[in-house]
Amino acid sequence: MTGVQTCALPILEEAELVLCDMSCLNPNVFFELGIRTSLNKPVCIVKDEHTKKIPFDTGILNYHEYKSTRSEERRVGKECRTRWSPYH
Repeated sequence: MTGVQTCALPILEEAELVLCDMSCLNPNVFFELGIRTSLNKPVCIVKDEHTKKIPFDTGILNYHEYKSTRSEERRVGKECRTRWSPYH
């Protein structure tokens, strides 16, 4: 494996929570989401207000929407960590 797989796999396997921002429809993010969900570990999916639809069936997936400003991005990240933390 090279590139994203080599760097991301250990993080995806070991992280307490992974935040997947689907806003840019980046194929690497979809790949990483697939790996993380196959491991059956917590994922928080977010998208900005400009992304109207994520191109796969999200009917069973919850996501958070945010306005694309730095302060709002930080707020959503904090909210996801709080909601998904096992210590919450």
